[in-house]
Amino acid sequence: MSITSKISIDTYIQQFTGCTLIDVRSEDEYIQGHIPDAINYPLLKNEERKQVGICYKQKGKQAAIELGYQLVGLHFATYIKDILKLTQNKPIVFYCFRGGLRSTIMSQLLSNAGEVPIYQIKGGYKTYRHWAKKTMETTKHIYILGGFTGSQKTERIHTFAELGMQTIDLEGLANHRGSALGHINKTKQPSVESFENVLAWQWAKINPLKPLWLEDESRSIGKVQIPESIYKQMRNAITFRVNIPIDLRINHIINIYGKGNKKELIEATQSIQKRLGGKRCNEAIEHLEKNDIKAWVEILLEYYDDGYKFGQNKRNILSVLEMEVETFENYIEHTFPHTLTKVLISLGGNIGQVSETFERAKEKIAATIGSINNQSAIYKTAAWGNTNQPDFLNQVIEIYTSLPAHQLMKQLLHIEESLGRTRSVKYDPRTLDLDILLYGNQTIQSDELTIPHPKIQERKFILIPLQALIPSAIHPKLNQTFTQLLKDCTDDLAVEKI
Repeated sequence: MSITSKISIDTYIQQFTGCTLIDVRSEDEYIQGHIPDAINYPLLKNEERKQVGICYKQKGKQAAIELGYQLVGLHFATYIKDILKLTQNKPIVFYCFRGGLRSTIMSQLLSNAGEVPIYQIKGGYKTYRHWAKKTMETTKHIYILGGFTGSQKTERIHTFAELGMQTIDLEGLANHRGSALGHINKTKQPSVESFENVLAWQWAKINPLKPLWLEDESRSIGKVQIPESIYKQMRNAITFRVNIPIDLRINHIINIYGKGNKKELIEATQSIQKRLGGKRCNEAIEHLEKNDIKAWVEILLEYYDDGYKFGQNKRNILSVLEMEVETFENYIEHTFPHTLTKVLISLGGNIGQVSETFERAKEKIAATIGSINNQSAIYKTAAWGNTNQPDFLNQVIEIYTSLPAHQLMKQLLHIEESLGRTRSVKYDPRTLDLDILLYGNQTIQSDELTIPHPKIQERKFILIPLQALIPSAIHPKLNQTFTQLLKDCTDDLAVEKI
């Protein structure tokens, strides 16, 4: 005889491997959504659960419990035999909807049957749903792979995974290719709840300090939707738009759909008649009926390409890198940094609610550039240069990014602009100022960018937070620590920590 131990969902996720997870809810509940890798072994099957529910409404809780025991009591021996055979003497974790009676009954039953360790998830499936939603709100360092229909984006995502890069195949999880034809040659899609459950499970495994590649998607993939918390990050992420020759795109689409069920292809074509126009839709269907698949694809691409252009026009052009396929493949193979660079960025501002602006800026930086590894306190100091203006607030953050320095600067300028920054006179008041102070140990000198920032050693409002974050680091050009640079700095403006 073993003793049942109750565990939290976090404990299960973090510590329990090699166990058999059993969902004792009904078949329909399991299909609607379950914890990934769980096996369904219902204590009450669909019809039995319905009977208990009716009894509860008509006669009350006690009568429903008694009926439940009547329905399952005769099967206890079968339950024990089946589950022990199913689990092959591995530790067993049970759950029901709220961690209540159903999982308690099954846990106690198996506890009395042998020495296999038995666990029960407190709060049941409901706690997993809470964990999943919270998990999908965490920020990852996303790159989007874009391109017109037929550009083999999904295949490239799979190749990236084989190369050891972080990826999530959203269309694979949705069992849909994300278009009007996306259901063809596919089985039934999961429920929205099931899709979210598996997505959250994979999302939790992604290292936020390393790039995550996702395919460019609309919010809906067939009948499921990408959660808003993730879709918002995707829309703000850097997009690599890869241009594939039209003939290669056509051939790829033919390979996918050319042998599909003709009736399904015609119905899918008719579903986009409003966008194609009646005449072009009829022409496309005629080509299908004549088995001229290439001509059919060429007409469909008119619809798909217009739709893709419309969606891309909603993105900020500074966030889109457009490349020919050969350039992109060379970039991935030879240039794309698989190790991250530590970057120190300063934030400054003296217009509006500056602290709130800093928080919004950091959210955008984390979503589009890289995870924030550390940050200084916020400091207040008088304005430099043009002193007839409000005091400034300043902060320094440390991030890890795989963006090249010049692309990083473009993204920072975009974030400044999105948060109300306008440029007129040098040293003018501003809502937000973002500067790259250090980019690893690199020195960069160009018309657009100088790294390290040339004024670091002259300004205490930069040196003080830098010294707090990286006191023993060496300035790449001056060969002195930031502690020493602060000691020697002649800036006499007061810097007040707030």
